[in-house]
Amino acid sequence: MKLQFISIALMLCVAMMFTSCDSTTKTDSGLEYKHHIKNGGPTPQVGDWVSFKFDYGVNDSLIQPWKEGAEAILRQMPDSSAKDPNIQFFFDAMAKMSKGDSLTLYVPIDSLPQKPQDLKPGDILKFDLVLLDIMSDEDKMAADMEKQKEFDAKIAGVKDEITSTTEAYKANTLGNKLITTASGLKYVIHEEGTGAKAAAGQTVSVNYYGMLLDGTPFDDSYKTGSPFNFPVAQNQVIAGWDEALSTLPAGTRFTVFIPSNLAYGENGAPPVIPANAELVFHINFIEILAQ
Repeated sequence: MKLQFISIALMLCVAMMFTSCDSTTKTDSGLEYKHHIKNGGPTPQVGDWVSFKFDYGVNDSLIQPWKEGAEAILRQMPDSSAKDPNIQFFFDAMAKMSKGDSLTLYVPIDSLPQKPQDLKPGDILKFDLVLLDIMSDEDKMAADMEKQKEFDAKIAGVKDEITSTTEAYKANTLGNKLITTASGLKYVIHEEGTGAKAAAGQTVSVNYYGMLLDGTPFDDSYKTGSPFNFPVAQNQVIAGWDEALSTLPAGTRFTVFIPSNLAYGENGAPPVIPANAELVFHINFIEILAQ
């Protein structure tokens, strides 16, 4: 009877497409892992691109959960000549996964060539991995082209909005759309956010495009592919930025005109920003990050 029960349990385990019965096994390099979702599809091969996300913990403590909405990590499966021993365990685990799989990987700190700081011998790093996609080189090239099109469309929209707003500003035709603060900062709201206002010391996340009044661009966050994060009112940015991001709620998209005394003053920021320059920024205030 006992053997029959075990046989039925094993049959159920195989039949259930999205579970592994919580059994642990080992990667080719000897690290233990436990599948939670196992679809049984094709696994990534050397040269494939894998898109994944993960939570990170030590022993039984969760240290760094995956941020909701964060962009997935994209890496190419390495061959034997390009393996980095400090991160190879990720690829060893993903070699056992198919698209949509999830597993927990256990990495003894003593097995790593370079030991992370603040950890002690015997600690176990725990990674909850989710493999989102597997792409060939051809698939990735097509995805990159599509992403570039989306980026070009987004930056074109930003440029159109800041340029038309600046032209109206110089022509003095903005009317009551232009708001002026006591410091001399001026801004136009394109879309008002519904979030909270940032308090001093809170970290905000923004995308921005900056140019001179004559339309000469000098910096933007879009080219990096990631938003710019900084703590408000901590002298990390020019004064005009601190005021604007302390005044407007999260979610606001706006163009701000910053007088030179709230920017780089009489010294400017050579070679692009001249002395006494009024600066124009298109800012998308994405969110206030958790402290």
